Amino acid sequence: MHENEIIIARIDDLDEGQMKAVRRDGGPDILLIRKDDRYYATEAYCTHYGAPLETGFLCDGKLTCPWHHARFEVISGKLKDPPALNGLKTYNIEIRGRDIILRGEKNEPQPEKQGKRQTFIIVGGGSAGNAAAKELRKLGFEGIIKIITADDDAPYDRPNLSKDFLKGDMDPAWLPLNSDDYYKENDIELLLSRKVTDIDKEKHAVRFENGTTISYDKLLVASGSKPRKPRIPGIDQKNIFTLRSRSDAENILSTAGVAREIVIIGASFIGMETAENLNNDQRNIHVIAPEKTPFIHTLGEDVGNLLMKKMKNNGIKFHLGNSVSKFNGNGTLESVVLEKGDTLEADMVILGIGVEPVSDFMPHFKKAKDGSLLVDESLQVEKDIFAAGDVATFPFWKTNSLIRVEHWRVAEQQGMIAARNMLNRKEPVKIIPFFWINLAGMEMRYVGHAAGWDDTIIQGNLIEENFIVYYVDSGKVKAALGAGRDVEMAMIEELMARDAMPDADKLTQKDINIFEVKKNLGC
Repeated sequence: MHENEIIIARIDDLDEGQMKAVRRDGGPDILLIRKDDRYYATEAYCTHYGAPLETGFLCDGKLTCPWHHARFEVISGKLKDPPALNGLKTYNIEIRGRDIILRGEKNEPQPEKQGKRQTFIIVGGGSAGNAAAKELRKLGFEGIIKIITADDDAPYDRPNLSKDFLKGDMDPAWLPLNSDDYYKENDIELLLSRKVTDIDKEKHAVRFENGTTISYDKLLVASGSKPRKPRIPGIDQKNIFTLRSRSDAENILSTAGVAREIVIIGASFIGMETAENLNNDQRNIHVIAPEKTPFIHTLGEDVGNLLMKKMKNNGIKFHLGNSVSKFNGNGTLESVVLEKGDTLEADMVILGIGVEPVSDFMPHFKKAKDGSLLVDESLQVEKDIFAAGDVATFPFWKTNSLIRVEHWRVAEQQGMIAARNMLNRKEPVKIIPFFWINLAGMEMRYVGHAAGWDDTIIQGNLIEENFIVYYVDSGKVKAALGAGRDVEMAMIEELMARDAMPDADKLTQKDINIFEVKKNLGC
């Protein structure tokens, strides 16, 4: 046996279709996979948050992370779907007798170089813009890439702003999506704190607030969204915040350090996550919202009530079926007056009533009613101009309807697809929306898209936090939410992607099991 070869397992250590993490001395754990009596070896943990991939879902040569549904090709390790930003390392293995021999890391094939003289501009430094820039370089694009962002910081993990970052449990150095060296090594230019005021499609130019311009060959608009700010008397008082950027989160944390009475306006994801992560024994947290149940239009009444009950048990106070009529103060916030007459003392307020697309710099382009840019199935707005993420309304292939989705992973997926189409790949945006929730001690995964539903099917037990809720419209499953069912949720995404999801009537039958359905797919 050569010096760089080691025996890491025996062929009988794995059953057909099994994945198993194997420890090795002096190196990272290896994930061994046995499929159709062939053996494969990759990194053992997801490159996103380090989820153990042996508990993931394997189907059709693709491995799905159990936590956040990043997908990788088993043979090459190539990233197929975010939120991971990088693929998996893969390893050469050989079967000798009954031994599985590890023979070192595989060399990644280099893409064919292309687009050397072209300039691609990306407006927006969020998840879509970052994913697009990375994908362009991975595909061999040699031209100029410039990311323009109004933010003061390079692309960072925005979902964590209302989670661990706001709680103070996270090292801020972990927030950036890439190292500073990454941009230098990949020749990606960041133009920070730069506000775009116009896109001249005739001259192929991006105009800035100071009047200067940059020319482009192709343009991706990934400008995202901004928090809504209601027109309420006193809204301009000091200590009233929105949460979108890193600087927003830092300002909130700074003020919250001495605040005792904190009011959250809105029972959205931002509002509820902010309430939970600012909550402690030294503060009173109040949530005000017009609906009677949090998430009633997204997750339904049963799940919304469960989450609210758990958060109430942690001391958070809810004022639902109510709204704000006035913010009192003399330059600095002092109290919040509710429509129903109550007045709440307030050292600070965080607004979490939703967002709106940032597209004001494109007044001459066709838009949806909410101001988002209308794109075709290739994410193209017009010739040489593409859009991705929160700013884009796109045709959803499953329903032939136009939708806009404000999810981190969807924005990354669209960024990658837009990059491919900027290189003339002509790939349709055929995705299944997915997002994850970590709230009130519950980790949940949501797959699909349900703008509304006329029925729900609950499998499992909500109280025990082990369940799947199917959101059904006209007998068809539009979306599903799961807790304690990570593998099943990955399967459901695959079924939806193949347009093979069982109808609602079958899911209500006790003998119908999602694992049995999976077998029919050849997984």
